[in-house]
Amino acid sequence: MNFNTLMAELTRGSFGNFGLSDLVVSLIFPAVLCVGIVFTYRKVQMHNSYSPSFLLALYLLSALSGGVTLFIGDNIARAFGLIGAMSIIRFRNALKEPIDAVFVLWTLAVGMSSGAGYYMAAACLTLVTSLIAVTVKYLGLAEFGQARSFLKVTAGSAHDAQERIERTLAEATREYKVLHQLQSPEVGTETKVYTLLPKKNISLEEIGSRLSKISGVTVGQTMYRPMGRFAE
Repeated sequence: MNFNTLMAELTRGSFGNFGLSDLVVSLIFPAVLCVGIVFTYRKVQMHNSYSPSFLLALYLLSALSGGVTLFIGDNIARAFGLIGAMSIIRFRNALKEPIDAVFVLWTLAVGMSSGAGYYMAAACLTLVTSLIAVTVKYLGLAEFGQARSFLKVTAGSAHDAQERIERTLAEATREYKVLHQLQSPEVGTETKVYTLLPKKNISLEEIGSRLSKISGVTVGQTMYRPMGRFAE
């Protein structure tokens, strides 16, 4: 058997219904597209806890899913056999962020479409999804709006104390409102939980300090909590 005959055999169904060239393309093509997926991940991810091993796993997953899809083809028995084999494997490493799971699913989709022979669809899937992710990121559509704060204030029921609290909040915040109010007649105190938006260059700690200077006022928990851009 000469070289030309060998190459012809390898490229014409020497692995069953597919040849060597089909196998190589199904492994390499999704891995190449995964470069765009990883680039997008590094641009749009909003946490700093990802590891290089996760990015490497994306490359390997794209190539393997392409090869496995090519191997399964239209054979239902192989598909169920693969599901049975995968059920034995236990994944102990939980994903830290929902965005990581999305990128794993994206990688699988690209690999499977490449393995099925839909190379143009895989390329379009990578390009369009990358454009959507980057656009959403840089337009700020997935970001929190202004950071609202929560402040728990306990004061005597005297009208003067409550009036001074309201005046201090009006001076130090752009807006505020009472979320929860609790009166304790047995001790003569009133506790209110405020949500507020501090003015520029005024910290929540400074607002708490101002309130603490009011006679009979005790500031409890203070907490920053970002609210959605479209939240009330």
